[in-house]
Amino acid sequence: MKRKARRQLPVNATLATYEQIITTIANDPQARVFVYRHNQRAYPTVVSVIGGEHWLVMLDESGFLESAFVIDRPERYLMRSQFQESGVLEESTISHEEIDRILTAYETDVQFPDASGMELLDMLLKRSEIAQADREQLLTVEQRRRLAAADRVLASQARHFYVSIRRIADLEVWRQQEGAPPEEWWWYLDVLAHTPVVAADDTPVSA
Repeated sequence: MKRKARRQLPVNATLATYEQIITTIANDPQARVFVYRHNQRAYPTVVSVIGGEHWLVMLDESGFLESAFVIDRPERYLMRSQFQESGVLEESTISHEEIDRILTAYETDVQFPDASGMELLDMLLKRSEIAQADREQLLTVEQRRRLAAADRVLASQARHFYVSIRRIADLEVWRQQEGAPPEEWWWYLDVLAHTPVVAADDTPVSA
């Protein structure tokens, strides 16, 4: 095993030992979080110190392990422009399980444009949480597909959603309080409501 040959693992280490190291890194709240980009692909990466060694764990876009090994010169290695640091693991806003729970709730919410405006405002807050997770490259390919489908439903019925919201709240005020930029188009349902009907293929690009 290469890790043993490089003395990154004891000679008596097993696959379970290697997996335990990866689990320890994934649960270290002080692990540094990066996104490595190559050929328009993003690879979530965490770096943690174990036994005085800097271990790097990298996942592919589907959440499967790409690599886990010791970096001999961490600062020199991680200074490359392909690595974008986003903080430490304890600052991560959302777990994979929580992403799926919120996404499922969002998929349900977009089916009910006549719901209470207060519930729909909560839906918009959910969508912003999902957007943050997407910016951190935490969504799987399948979750992005589901998100795009739900977004098409919301955008195509923007006027109906806005009518429900304006009965109980001022969307512009909520948008300003949220500090939502234009790319978070779901906060601009009032604007979309006064534009030509949005066709399914013209859904705004998900943030």
